[in-house]
Amino acid sequence: MEALRTIYRYWAALLFVAVLVQFGFAGYGAFFASSVLQDAGDTLSHKSFDHAWRLHTGFGNIVVLATVILLILGLLGRIGRPGIWFSLALAVAGVLQMFLAYLGEDHATAGFLHPLDALVIFVLSAGIAHHVWHRGRRARTATP
Repeated sequence: MEALRTIYRYWAALLFVAVLVQFGFAGYGAFFASSVLQDAGDTLSHKSFDHAWRLHTGFGNIVVLATVILLILGLLGRIGRPGIWFSLALAVAGVLQMFLAYLGEDHATAGFLHPLDALVIFVLSAGIAHHVWHRGRRARTATP
């Protein structure tokens, strides 16, 4: 049981770093597309657009899968009811993020909600990682 909690703690930290990288990939996509527009004029080919966002899209799928794995690790490691609720909220926000990205291709409103949900994912992943590392440090220092 303790081993699963340790894996959960490291997975939560890795997930938070992955969320930060995902924000970086979004920035890369936006600035790459802008750079192509500057170089090529007022047009952006589908190939260039796809290249600009490929990292963000592909890595986003991995991040969402990681949120679901975190929830499963939390359930198996019996991390407690509050931890499970936060992990569940993170997994739901991750799945919603994929849905909003898909929907945003045809509806700008969903595209508006996509980065707002990203902020929710950022806050939840940061909070979970901070909590489990702080709790783990407190438990290690309390042991004689």
